[in-house]
Amino acid sequence: TLQSHNGVVTCVAVHPVFTMAVSGGEDATIKVWDHESGEYVRTLRGHTQGVNSVCFTPKTGSHICSSSSDLSIKLWDFATHVCIRTLKGHDHTISDALFIPNLQGSAIKGGGENDFTDCSQLVSASRDYTIKFWDLETGFCVHTSKDHTDWVRCLATKADGSLLASSGSDQAIVVRKTDGDRKKICELRGHE
Repeated sequence: TLQSHNGVVTCVAVHPVFTMAVSGGEDATIKVWDHESGEYVRTLRGHTQGVNSVCFTPKTGSHICSSSSDLSIKLWDFATHVCIRTLKGHDHTISDALFIPNLQGSAIKGGGENDFTDCSQLVSASRDYTIKFWDLETGFCVHTSKDHTDWVRCLATKADGSLLASSGSDQAIVVRKTDGDRKKICELRGHE
């Protein structure tokens, strides 16, 4: 059992390569763990309210993104444990954020800590009913989707990064492309 947060643990992610994991909590911190030894490694601080999601870059685990009720997404260099960028643009709690794998497998070279080797976009979901797509090289929001009519709570991507699914309190699952115009493919309903 890994314990260190001073409150509810709200999210966890396992490193894709190493025996490491990260967790986020209502105490506004991210904890880094070695899950093989069971040892606590360090605490990442920067959010001012609860952390709602954590995610590693999908293939290399070179970076972490975290989303929070403080209306920010933070990008962390996993090697240095330093926050390299803060993304802001949502008007309410950010429920989820994740990296989208590159469709062509090409790397985005920002140099040093901004070298995202296996993805060029990040996507976030919010209680403001929107999904935002972010360019990792510039840090700018490049697209906002307003297909949901209530709190967007979670996201998932196809392994190759070509599709994104979002769901939330409006009882809908929206599936869309992640490139070009990010066209909505379908809306799935059935939960009551």
